[in-house]
Amino acid sequence: MSRSIGSGLAALSVSAYRRYIVCILVSFLGNLAHLVAATWLLLEITGNPASVPALFLVSAVPGVVLAPVVGRIVERYDQRLVLLVLDIVQAGLVLAIPLTSALGVLGAWQLYVQEFAIAFCGTVFFSATLSFVRNIVPPELLLSANSVTAFVYQLGNTLGALVGGLVVSIWSPYAAMVMNATTFALSALGILSIGGRRFRQPRRTSTPVLGPGLRKELVSTLRFMGRSAGLRDAAVLFLALTGAQRFLIGQVAPFVEGELGASSLEYGLIQGALAAGALVGGVLIPVLASRLPRKLLIQGAVPFAGAAIVVFSQSQTSAQSAVSYLLVGVVLQFWAYYQTLIQHELDPLTEGRNYAILGATQAASHFLVFLVGTVLTTLLSIRLVYLVFAVILVVATVPSARKLTRYHERTNTP
Repeated sequence: MSRSIGSGLAALSVSAYRRYIVCILVSFLGNLAHLVAATWLLLEITGNPASVPALFLVSAVPGVVLAPVVGRIVERYDQRLVLLVLDIVQAGLVLAIPLTSALGVLGAWQLYVQEFAIAFCGTVFFSATLSFVRNIVPPELLLSANSVTAFVYQLGNTLGALVGGLVVSIWSPYAAMVMNATTFALSALGILSIGGRRFRQPRRTSTPVLGPGLRKELVSTLRFMGRSAGLRDAAVLFLALTGAQRFLIGQVAPFVEGELGASSLEYGLIQGALAAGALVGGVLIPVLASRLPRKLLIQGAVPFAGAAIVVFSQSQTSAQSAVSYLLVGVVLQFWAYYQTLIQHELDPLTEGRNYAILGATQAASHFLVFLVGTVLTTLLSIRLVYLVFAVILVVATVPSARKLTRYHERTNTP
């Protein structure tokens, strides 16, 4: 068992990756704390609950609209430099809100502008990290690295929401934003410290970020992603599991309160079970990938996720919910496996634009998931909503899972 755990965490044997993952954890924690503070502050300023969904819509725009620009940034510049600049810029953006408040000129529009700018930085960050991790981790440890990163993402989000809520309740939203700026500064220092061997030296494009041909690049990238079976179908499965995670996070509060009648403490424990499941999944996925047939991994992950959601939907007590939600957390981490398949399909010269399109598609799919969830909850009970979603999730991904299996059998990719 200890050997299995060791193989699941093998990427942590790389010094540069250990430094990198600490930076990622700090960034995720600060981002969620900031989100809690921004939504709370927006409600205080506007007094309108509808202003919060509008903030989330604004945050989705950069990833969808500016994907070609994001791709060029990642492909033209050293990713380590990009990550460092992003941390510095975001620290300044976050500190701008307490400053404008101190000057007495803070309004809701500044929060929307700030969220747009931070969302743009986050889109670049997503693409740059996917590219950068391939430079500091050997190919055989990429799945382990993605699995550990997936857990850290979940852990950072959980701790960030908790810490953000505490800071806002004890001090103020501005204190949470100052804390977030501090996490960006710490992350920048960590990025600066990353050295060591480079397992890949990516080629750089000389095309200016805002130079001509953005539309042509976008069209050609979409065509490439659409025609590449290994990329297209892996992306469908990746988006299915990340979308399912967002769906569950959005629906778990009404389920726990309305169906179980649980307390806020029990709700927190159930949410914590998802993070615990992410930890277990992060360790198990590289182990399972090395021992199970690829066909089972590709075709089994999403159906298992659907089954886990069904089990969770039928839980009758908080204890049952926590155990089944832990199982959900384990299975949903398989998005890291599909992400690894995607990364292995990309050319270093053009991977930035592909990651940017993937991020844009992910933002759009999350918006669609929230929309579907909202519609379903107005028509059905929350238990039925989970059941219907699980069925849609599995049925919609079966063709892609089968085609991806045939692709890997035909190409005999490692």
